[in-house]
Amino acid sequence: MDSVRVGLIGAGGMGGAHIRHLTQGEVAGAELVSVADTDADKLQGVNESHPGVNTYDSADALMDAGGIDAIIIAT
Repeated sequence: MDSVRVGLIGAGGMGGAHIRHLTQGEVAGAELVSVADTDADKLQGVNESHPGVNTYDSADALMDAGGIDAIIIAT
């Protein structure tokens, strides 16, 4: 496995910090591929700043989509 594909649940305060660390290459071997949050405004912000990251309006939708190796829960 070249990198661990990470899904993140919660894009608020701590979730936002995880997004920054994962997308700026600060976590070797990890790639942020999906984010879930029930707040549409937070998801829109993720879409605008990180267009390659998939976004979902629920944790269930993120997990059902697959394509991840690990999940960070930051709620």
